[in-house]
Amino acid sequence: METTIVHNTTAVPDTTDNSIDLNKTNKTSFNFSIAPTSNEEALSNTTKTDTLTHDILPDGKIRKIQKSPKSHSIHSIFSGETTQRDINRLVSENFSIFCKNYYKRTMKLEELIASDSPADELFIATINSGPMYVTDCCRYVQSYKDKFKSHGLIKNTVLSNLIKLITLTCPPMDIYKQKPFMNKLGQYHYVLAENVEATEALSALNNTFSLIDCVMAYEIAFYNIILLLVGEEKFNKTFGNNEKTPLSVNFDDAFSTPLEKYLSTDVTLLNDDYTEKLIRPSTAKEGIIYYFCNHKDYEKKHPLGAGRGFNAMVVDTKDEYPYFASFGLHGDGLKYKEICDELIKLFNLSIFDDYCLPSLSVSFSHDQEVSSFKDKIITLREFYDNGGGLFSKPSAYLAADKIKTKFEDPIHLCDQLKKIQL
Repeated sequence: METTIVHNTTAVPDTTDNSIDLNKTNKTSFNFSIAPTSNEEALSNTTKTDTLTHDILPDGKIRKIQKSPKSHSIHSIFSGETTQRDINRLVSENFSIFCKNYYKRTMKLEELIASDSPADELFIATINSGPMYVTDCCRYVQSYKDKFKSHGLIKNTVLSNLIKLITLTCPPMDIYKQKPFMNKLGQYHYVLAENVEATEALSALNNTFSLIDCVMAYEIAFYNIILLLVGEEKFNKTFGNNEKTPLSVNFDDAFSTPLEKYLSTDVTLLNDDYTEKLIRPSTAKEGIIYYFCNHKDYEKKHPLGAGRGFNAMVVDTKDEYPYFASFGLHGDGLKYKEICDELIKLFNLSIFDDYCLPSLSVSFSHDQEVSSFKDKIITLREFYDNGGGLFSKPSAYLAADKIKTKFEDPIHLCDQLKKIQL
């Protein structure tokens, strides 16, 4: 989703089931469960990656690798054995988990707001356990404050100033300590802070409070897979503060970050027949980001809205259709029409549903152009006829060949791994 903006110790809830934990400095554990596709038997040159765990010592050396019997050694990317499809499937699984965790956090917040008794610590800890959309964060905080006037701990955190959250984006930080792991260079543009390792910042982007959008969400997934492929030592060296291009994420354009060196674009149109709206898995590829636009008049009706469009990744191809995940939607995967239905639903909302802050909504609702669109309700047909649906711009994906080319001395890492009995 894209967003338009006008310029102690707590018990952390169990909101990260199936999550990828990047918090541990010397141990990174990734668990992927890749579902086979219908034509997997024909893909003899590809393999599944089920589980990979590696312990990294302080000097960067790898101590051991444990793999399930059917898993595929990740180091084979450097020996040419790992295909682009392997990388795409790793990315899609990671992104799907990231989206599912976000959806689970929002469901937990809904439950807390609907409860009869305030639980400040649990409410704040839930928000503190991962990134959020600014619109969702403000809606939950405002709802919580309205229902529980004595909101206790909120007043001692960054959540106390709701107007500031709306007008300013927040880099990853602990809500209590309020010390960011990344610096803010611009609206939705964060770069590695001084004296912070790149892996620490990436961990914070995955697991602590920040305000991001859907472009930054898939950038985080791409960084996660690069870390998995090359290890912490090379990752910190490549994206550290000693480099000209330290770790950064930016909603404006993925290619304005260091990821530019590791991405390629796919220009295949899934389907440009807007009368059928059927996308077949023969043209949809896992791990690739596709952009879905809303109705061309969305911003005229919702100048503060967050539903201009979704950057959605194909995370599965089953039942003869591709399934997409997008940050902010439930993470089980949505069909093409379901993505479009979500955009239509956002268009048809009232302007007063955009932020749950009546003062801002009222000020914009008096605008002549906004007023002329405030009662506009669209159908699926109108949505398709006015620019809604898949947008045919180049689609980004993490390129295996560029990772091999850009990282120095991959053979050294590969040789270390080859010494391990698998």
